[in-house]
Amino acid sequence: MSASAYSSTKRLGRVLLGAAVAAVTLAAPAAASQDDISPLVVGGTPAAQGEFPWMVRLSMGCGGALYRPTLVLTAAHCVPATGPNTSITATLGVVDLQSAAAIRVQSNYVHRAPGFSSATAGKDWALIRLQSPVNLPTLPIAHTTAYNNGTFTVAGWGATVEGGGQQRYLMKADVPFVPDSTCQQSYPGLVAAEMICAGYPQGGVDTCQGDSGGPMFRRDASNNWIGVGIVSFGQGCARPGYPGVYTEVSTFASAIKAAADTLAPSYSVTINGPSTVMQNYGAYCYWNTTVFGGTAPYTYAWYRYGYVVGTYPSYYANYLYSSFLLEVRVTDATGATVSGTKWITVVADYTYHC
Repeated sequence: MSASAYSSTKRLGRVLLGAAVAAVTLAAPAAASQDDISPLVVGGTPAAQGEFPWMVRLSMGCGGALYRPTLVLTAAHCVPATGPNTSITATLGVVDLQSAAAIRVQSNYVHRAPGFSSATAGKDWALIRLQSPVNLPTLPIAHTTAYNNGTFTVAGWGATVEGGGQQRYLMKADVPFVPDSTCQQSYPGLVAAEMICAGYPQGGVDTCQGDSGGPMFRRDASNNWIGVGIVSFGQGCARPGYPGVYTEVSTFASAIKAAADTLAPSYSVTINGPSTVMQNYGAYCYWNTTVFGGTAPYTYAWYRYGYVVGTYPSYYANYLYSSFLLEVRVTDATGATVSGTKWITVVADYTYHC
């Protein structure tokens, strides 16, 4: 079968599913024409509020997982090329997309995996940077293949039947691991080093349209959730003999971390505000902070000329006569401290303002 025969990329449409399941080995699909395969309802069960707090719904119709407070991990086929992007809205913190408690944050940048061309060719991962950090738990990802086995959980707001509409409420289901050798019988073009498969031989449980980019996860050795896959593609939804295909995140864990460290350091602070201000004798200038990572609550200490001049997230100053280095030191709940600096040039030029 050619790649085009199964490139129903999950799934900017695909979503979920399921019934409770035990780990099984997927049998090779029986020889059948495409017309012989009937789509099955991929029914899951509703997720409870707070059960998977890192889940993200993206406005283009994909899912994702909160990887860092300002970063969402999703599928490359969900996003355009790498670069500034303010067109994506991330919805977080709720299972009901219409809830008044939903957190909605715009994107400001997209990083698509280098070398990505299509979901069926691999490298199907991307990071979306948000304009402001979100104070919710994040989903760590596997860095080894140790967790590429057993039973996984999938979740999303996608269709509950092939070709159906996307959902208001978050659904979840369990799916068993499928060995590469078995999955390749269904998808001869499978890039085994970059993909992982999951599903039942009889079908019936799967991700579907609208689940693309969402996580596939399981418990780690400490019984904490860990991401092992990203919803990528599949032949239809929940069809017998055609498991779902997911990006194997352990293969790309180092590349994902390197990209994340560039886009949003794991724990850092930046100072927002003017770099050049007018020399003044009374008007206040204003700076504030953005903290990435760490553990809330935070304490703040602003420094000028080596002295503490403020202890709030924001800093106001007037009577500015000469240029200075502005520093803020932020300490999180664990006692870890990071600092950020900004050189402030003070000029006697009334074209500049605070």
